[in-house]
Amino acid sequence: MIDVFLSFENEHNLLGKEVDGFHYWAYLRWEIYKELLRIKTGSLTLRSKEKPTIKDCLNALVNCTFRHPLIRAKQHDVLFVIHPRRVWNGESFECIYTDELAKSLGDLSTSIEIMYDGNHLRPPSTANLLYLDYITVIHTVLSKLFKKLYRKKHIELIKISEYLDSMIGENFGISIGCEFISKLMVSKYIYFAHIKKSIAHLLKKIQPKVILEVVGYGPKQQIINEAASALNIPTIELQHGVINQGNVAYNYLKTGDYPLFPDKIFLFGTYWMNSRFPIAKDCLAATGFPYHEILALKYPKINSDRKALRILVLSQPHIKSELLAMVIELLELLELKGIEYKLIYKPHPVEYLNEAEQCGILTKFDSVTIAQSGYPLYKCFSESDIQIGVSSAAMYEGLAYNLKTFVYQLEIAEMYMDDLAKRRYARYFKNADELAGMIEDRDYFEDINANEFFAPNSLDNILKEINKYL
Repeated sequence: MIDVFLSFENEHNLLGKEVDGFHYWAYLRWEIYKELLRIKTGSLTLRSKEKPTIKDCLNALVNCTFRHPLIRAKQHDVLFVIHPRRVWNGESFECIYTDELAKSLGDLSTSIEIMYDGNHLRPPSTANLLYLDYITVIHTVLSKLFKKLYRKKHIELIKISEYLDSMIGENFGISIGCEFISKLMVSKYIYFAHIKKSIAHLLKKIQPKVILEVVGYGPKQQIINEAASALNIPTIELQHGVINQGNVAYNYLKTGDYPLFPDKIFLFGTYWMNSRFPIAKDCLAATGFPYHEILALKYPKINSDRKALRILVLSQPHIKSELLAMVIELLELLELKGIEYKLIYKPHPVEYLNEAEQCGILTKFDSVTIAQSGYPLYKCFSESDIQIGVSSAAMYEGLAYNLKTFVYQLEIAEMYMDDLAKRRYARYFKNADELAGMIEDRDYFEDINANEFFAPNSLDNILKEINKYL
């Protein structure tokens, strides 16, 4: 589907379309593609979001007043835009993509954090941290008032949304609805036309020589890139997940000089360079992933003398129901075949945030452990022989432990795992019965070169690149 989508946007020159300098398609394409895929597959469920508590609202009020970034910000050479979905390390919540870099740079750097589902994970391990809650508040207020305050612009954006909905229907035979597109359109336009000014003020106060961000295709990150470009501040995206030719966020048929894109992308390793990036190839660098390197040393592979097959299942919120049902059927088949096993079921970090997301049904199996929140993912890797999942980026980290990798072939998996399957680094299966027949065949897989996925000496590599700007 992705190739059809890319041809569609290229044929209609959608990336060149703009209103008031707002390249709306570049802001909308990721979520439009996800919605098309959701409707087409019919199996993807949307993640439920936690509602902010009274405490969250009070914290946001403080962050928008007494702790407002424009009051607290000082000059720093390096600015990190961190991932708000932090990971518990036993003492605090850390950003696994930027915190090690920030520690190495000390007072040369500061970090900014965007709200995640209306709050922040506390206590953070990040020093010199500023919360951008005021951005979310401004956006929320303007979203509710936009139609009244900017009636003519609202009508113009609705007409563009109707045009896009019509073209999508003609080309894909799927209607995602003008209402869906128009909500996105207004939301992204508010970031561009109003939030960008606030971001520019903040950047002028911090005066960074370089910005490093995570999730460069997020709307807030795109606006930061736009504001930084206008101020001649270089931006670099740090890879945070799967980047390949199935991920539309990193695939374009043409490169383009759009300020919403980062100037450079630092990748985990050379394996990830094969996407059709919107920026030139010489703007890509295989620098590595410090968090992976540190954890792999902390939790080395544990070889077991026991006959029991050690299985790791990596869950994800949008396919949890399908995966869980398949795992239950698999365990029943393994027990029927008399195959001894030990299984660790690892929920996605988002699943821990929602008490409704439970997998307690697995507790009826004596040889199953459900990894609790805070149980290290890399410890799971070190204690396993094989891993089972759908499209989780964590599966690539498991490959570095030479885990035999089985991918449940839901349609979403093909977006992220096709190349692994073609190289025989992973193996697709369609159902529990097929997996039960494959699970003991270790000779199928090709040997893994971990350095291809994760370049060594990552911390030094990235710091060396940062120092070029200082």
